[in-house]
Amino acid sequence: MLETIQRLLMGPLRALIERVRPAFEPVVKRVGETLGPAWNSGRTWYNARESREKRLLQILGAVVAVLLAYDIVYLSAVDISEGLHDRVASRLPGGYQQYTIDLKLSGLSLAQIVDALYGVQTLSVPVTVSNLHIRQRTPDTHSYDVDMTCAALGKNA
Repeated sequence: MLETIQRLLMGPLRALIERVRPAFEPVVKRVGETLGPAWNSGRTWYNARESREKRLLQILGAVVAVLLAYDIVYLSAVDISEGLHDRVASRLPGGYQQYTIDLKLSGLSLAQIVDALYGVQTLSVPVTVSNLHIRQRTPDTHSYDVDMTCAALGKNA
């Protein structure tokens, strides 16, 4: 089974490599000429290590490879899926789209917070406060920092 899969995958892959090889040969040659001396120096240094040091270097290399793969593959996939989720979640049936805005207000009194919330409530467009965090400021106990997220529906153009 494994041999069949390898045969099916390796045939087209070899053909692709043979097709693109002429385009990349000059670049590969220049990189080899540039990095060759450093590569040989590193190989000589590595071969001079004891077996336990080589094993530690191999483990370090594996850890770095896993971290790079995590950063390149997993985090990229998560970013793509979150962006797609946000776009899909913001579209609503009936040709409407949800628009959100994050507000950060600092140094407000309680009366100012109430006025701001009342102002949001009395807008001519229906707006909701979907998230509200009020923190008391440390130096001035009568002053507050407010983080809030407002959402409104709008017709798609």
